[in-house]
Amino acid sequence: MLRNLKTSKFKTPHLRSSFSAATLVVCMTLGSAGQMAWAQSGEASDLESRIFEQVFKDPTNMLLNFKLAGAQLQNGNVKGAIGTLERLLTLDPENNEAQFLLANAHLRLGNNVDARRMLGILLENPKASDVERQQAEMILANLDRQLQRFFITGSVSAGAGIADNPEGGSIGNVALISGSIGEVTDKRANTEDYLTTAANVNFTTKLESQRDETISVGLATSLKDYGQYDAGDLTILSANTRYMRGLENGMMAATLNTARIHVGDKHYLSSYGAQFNYSQTFFERWNANTNLGVTRSVFKKSFSSTNAEKTSLKTEASIRLARAFQKFQLGGTAKIANTDAKEDKNSKENLGLSAFVSANVLPGITTVTYDIDHTDHKAADTNYSDDKRQDRRHSLGVSHVIGLTSFNLPVGNEPRLSLNANYGKTKSNIANFSKYSGDVSLTLTKPF
Repeated sequence: MLRNLKTSKFKTPHLRSSFSAATLVVCMTLGSAGQMAWAQSGEASDLESRIFEQVFKDPTNMLLNFKLAGAQLQNGNVKGAIGTLERLLTLDPENNEAQFLLANAHLRLGNNVDARRMLGILLENPKASDVERQQAEMILANLDRQLQRFFITGSVSAGAGIADNPEGGSIGNVALISGSIGEVTDKRANTEDYLTTAANVNFTTKLESQRDETISVGLATSLKDYGQYDAGDLTILSANTRYMRGLENGMMAATLNTARIHVGDKHYLSSYGAQFNYSQTFFERWNANTNLGVTRSVFKKSFSSTNAEKTSLKTEASIRLARAFQKFQLGGTAKIANTDAKEDKNSKENLGLSAFVSANVLPGITTVTYDIDHTDHKAADTNYSDDKRQDRRHSLGVSHVIGLTSFNLPVGNEPRLSLNANYGKTKSNIANFSKYSGDVSLTLTKPF
């Protein structure tokens, strides 16, 4: 999620994400992009000083006061912003934007009582927009949730899409095509339509502690049903247990999970894993996320040419770094993974790099991602070549998510519509292997 204001003072992840979305909408009105999208905190401080001098000369100028409040919030001077916004409300007591920003400023300092009071005034303000009312109600609901010891969250979704080359046919390879052996010449191979459904539910309880600590149990299921390609129908059942703890300017989480995957009507594999995640916000606009994980997979005999089960153990690590600007966010991820399999030819090492940009130029959030993955197999598969296999994949993805109530950034539990498209190419050093694949899907999701 894009962040324009620092949200690290929030004590729960739900309130933290709610605040980020809510403040983003209003902050976009505070000054021009050139004034708001600076790179260094020193520039932010200089801008605040310059605008303050202008306000000192013209203290009743509403636009200058709004610009000063925006500069103070961006500079981390939340108490100064509160003073500026209170001055704005003495000039215009029913200014809904000032009321909304003031409530969020109080939240950043943990002044929940003052925040509740201002949000209540905003809800009674006839000038408040529908988006502001919805976000105010959501924030109040999340404040109420902080007082709860136990709560339930989740979502249901349904969608449809078209997959290009789901069977994995590759240029130049000999393959079974429509019941006969032949060479693949069409990079599209076959195009298949599919339907998707998914649901998840999380049961969360807060621990009796002065710290922000929760334990949750989650259950999830998903189905991907191809129109003709029955061998690719995918059903996943999963469960997880997660411990989360809020930290100063960050959060950590530890998760245990298991999943059972069916392809068609056959049990394909079972997996068991553990992950550790740490997220940290710094320099107001930067966020770093580190993830460590280990997964054991057991492939069932029905998908093996031998009577023995195939197993693998995958360890992986990744770090994601992102920086928020006024209307967009830039970031990238680096990852490394190692898979040890029962059969050496299935053991491999993987390196990956990706870059992304998310923007709020259109109503909703648009994200463009470019990924490069390189895989080195540790032993040759002599069925194809005496050389060790090396694969490299390039892929481009575009997604857009819009809230169907606000018709802007998805907020709280409002239903949302997601459009996803991706296209990629995998090229190997053996057997003329060159696989193209693409996918376009539309999904409707309703959180609860």
